[in-house]
Amino acid sequence: MRQVRPGTAVRGAHTSWRALTAGEAVLAVLLDVLVVALPAVAVGVGLGSGVLAWMVALETVVLLVLVEARSGRTPGLLAVSAASSAPSRGSAPGLGRASARAVLRLLLPLQRRTGEAAGPGARQSVLDLLTGTVTVTSRPGPAAVVAGPAAPPPTSPAPPPPPGAIPPGTVVSSGLLTPDAARPELAVQRPVQPSTQGRRAPRHRAMTPPEAP
Repeated sequence: MRQVRPGTAVRGAHTSWRALTAGEAVLAVLLDVLVVALPAVAVGVGLGSGVLAWMVALETVVLLVLVEARSGRTPGLLAVSAASSAPSRGSAPGLGRASARAVLRLLLPLQRRTGEAAGPGARQSVLDLLTGTVTVTSRPGPAAVVAGPAAPPPTSPAPPPPPGAIPPGTVVSSGLLTPDAARPELAVQRPVQPSTQGRRAPRHRAMTPPEAP
């Protein structure tokens, strides 16, 4: 029997379709089983007849097979926005493959790797491998989280240098007091130059030679 990989092109298939995850496959199988079991249990409990309950279950299975053979969908597949198809036919599975899928329905959640040719990490259901079909869904897959560039750490102002590293008389632009200003007794006393502004320079008298006696 021909094995079909999930990446195989299917005529009429949506390009954004992907294979079912294990959780989606379990949900689809569970819903299909409930669709078959609930009417049978209701008939068996209401009428007290096990034969009628099995007949109702068989009729429900036949109905599901006919629907999947024609449209590729079952109530469980509809719940996860999925469908089955036969890539070799380019359409729905058909009666033979749909019957095989109904018998092997519980194998849908079991998956195996299909090799690097179908893409890294590609997986396919064992049910699809055995029946030559593909089960895909149009739901968006898990989005990959792309880590952006790390934000630069906040810059903190540089600490002031130790008091011994600042020479006396240095002006600090950060407004910190120098050691001389913080401790007046260490300040260097500089002589004060008198201001000459507003004062006239003294006149020097010309010296004449002394007269002879």
